[in-house]
Amino acid sequence: MSLHNRRFKLPSLLIAAALVTAAASSAHAVTVAPVQDVSDVLHGVTVKDPYRYFENVKDPKVQAWLKEQGDSARKELDRIALRGELEQRIAEISAATGDDIRGITRMAGDHIYYLKRGRGEKQFKLMTRDGLQGAERVLVDPELEAKRTGVPHAINYFVPAWDGKHVAYGVSAGGSEDASLYILDVQSGKTVGQPIPRVHEALIGWLPDSKSLTYNQLKTLQPGDADSETYLDSKVMWLKVGDAEAQAKPVFGPTVTTDLGLARLDVGAIIFNPGSRWMIARTTDTTLPEGNLFVADIADLNKPTVAWKKISSFDDKITDVDLKGNDLYLLTHAGAPRNRVLKLDLRHPELKLAREVAAAPADAVLEKFALTRDALIAEIREGTSIVLRRYAAGDTKGQSIPAPFKGAASLQNDPAHAYSDVLYTLNGWTELPRTLLLKGKVSSDPGLRVNPPCLACRKWKWSTSRCRATMAP
Repeated sequence: MSLHNRRFKLPSLLIAAALVTAAASSAHAVTVAPVQDVSDVLHGVTVKDPYRYFENVKDPKVQAWLKEQGDSARKELDRIALRGELEQRIAEISAATGDDIRGITRMAGDHIYYLKRGRGEKQFKLMTRDGLQGAERVLVDPELEAKRTGVPHAINYFVPAWDGKHVAYGVSAGGSEDASLYILDVQSGKTVGQPIPRVHEALIGWLPDSKSLTYNQLKTLQPGDADSETYLDSKVMWLKVGDAEAQAKPVFGPTVTTDLGLARLDVGAIIFNPGSRWMIARTTDTTLPEGNLFVADIADLNKPTVAWKKISSFDDKITDVDLKGNDLYLLTHAGAPRNRVLKLDLRHPELKLAREVAAAPADAVLEKFALTRDALIAEIREGTSIVLRRYAAGDTKGQSIPAPFKGAASLQNDPAHAYSDVLYTLNGWTELPRTLLLKGKVSSDPGLRVNPPCLACRKWKWSTSRCRATMAP
């Protein structure tokens, strides 16, 4: 929902809520889910789980109960007066906001990639252009596959290679989110090799030479395995572009690097960056951002085993990282309830040697950071607003960056740290999202932005009636 249109939608939504409440009061009775207690003793405490059997969605009884609930909900929704008119009006307002653009990623050489859902379209396409003013080109259109198979398809993620020659992306069918990994040759527009199944997340790492990549792959369930086994014992695989999936080498994971003490639920990813000899393995259990960090030399991938060295664990409260040369940047709330960023020299990978490079201002929270060619830019939450702050080398307090209007700023991706300027998107309660280019130097003038054309409609003038994501102020 566009923030710009909340003032138009609110009355309709309130009416809808009232109608739903009224309908619910007269709803017919449905079957209450039966209790089937299962007890576990965890750390000396008995914990009862009365609905664990619902994890087995193949159980006919579970399926029957879910279908009954769905049928009941459908009947109640269909009873709501004016529902059709409300749905039509919401659709009209949503369509008036224009194209939707997400995940802008700018790579070295001014190659830009992003997802775009055109006005009135159902799915996002993967797009590219060379330079902010370059011609837009479609790389992947999931609607073509949907028309061919009759099943809806969606792009789950994309990760470009450093040299811009390939893009790794995930596609799932039928709303399953069960994504397979594809590798696209950007120049020819053709897929390289066959899709790799069970690569659900964007845990993709291109090696600095862009000739191979790593990805996290879920295991194949065996007959009799419970569905809860799906996300256990995943592996990070290393594959050279053009090789078959069978040639991929496992390099990290609970069943691969058994000496690291990983839990079965630890999901791993490997982080690389051009100009860095290091690779960082990061794990989480998917429920919290904190986890484990390990470092190794990229050259170890060619050895029988990788000599991973542990940097940190869950207790170190590190929630995000970025790699640049010999330095690893760490976002942590250990001893800093509003967060701070540390820098660790990987030639001496002892966490106690890390030093602070960015602190949160008083009465604000440092929520996210990104590295540019010559500085660190942070997203700072001040109440309901998110502003940007620039930290130059040696300046741990940083400088505030003025914004064109009050809202929530969100940094776009420059994973290679190739630029001194920054693309960011700004949302306001009464303003449509705008994507702006922030020049490398900070001043008191909010006119730090430039006026390249809109990513969505390529017009120079921003129009609230046409454009939802724009490069123009």
